[in-house]
Amino acid sequence: MNGLPPLAFQRVAHETMSNQVYEEIRRVIMGGVLQPGSNVSIRALADQLGTSMMPVRDALKRLISERILEMDGPRRLRLRTLSQSEFKEILALRENLEASLVGRAASIVSQADIDRLAAIQDRIEQSIKNSENFLDLNYEFHFTLYGFANRPVTVILVEALWLQVGPFLNYYRLRNGGPIAVNHHRSLIEALRGRNSRDAKAAILADIRDAAKVIFDEVSTWRETK
Repeated sequence: MNGLPPLAFQRVAHETMSNQVYEEIRRVIMGGVLQPGSNVSIRALADQLGTSMMPVRDALKRLISERILEMDGPRRLRLRTLSQSEFKEILALRENLEASLVGRAASIVSQADIDRLAAIQDRIEQSIKNSENFLDLNYEFHFTLYGFANRPVTVILVEALWLQVGPFLNYYRLRNGGPIAVNHHRSLIEALRGRNSRDAKAAILADIRDAAKVIFDEVSTWRETK
């Protein structure tokens, strides 16, 4: 993968290799480590993951079928970029689904759940202070929160949408999106403490929309709609 940050991927053990490779590549994409259009090298991935090339090929085939990757020549792959209309469509779906999950979570969340989420938020804020990539922790925060809703089918749908937009989050990180996320996350936690579904929904919608605004401001050219 050209321009890949060193040690972006964690090494994968041999058992259930293909699925582990797939999940690890998904994690990095959803974490916004790579920008849209990044080239993908099977050999480079295999080296970083500590595997042979076969499970990497299997994982990449799955990602092609999910329209996350596309062919860029006979033997080259790259992260698929979205058109502006596709991004807006995904944004609308995310707003609906994620607000639904957060509203549900706020009505049934336990104090232990809130404490767990607050601990992740503390790690996010420390990561930002250290000028580290906070996007992995941002993913952990959101999907820990969504898990509290006990709606696993909806969470699967949201994960698929995050996988589509994950590369664009790199723009958000590079444009100092961390402090924006911190403020919205704090509002979310406060709403959860008060078991206030309305305020929790408002906070997650503000989080999604502000991130999208940064991305729209940053992306100078979009893929042509086909």
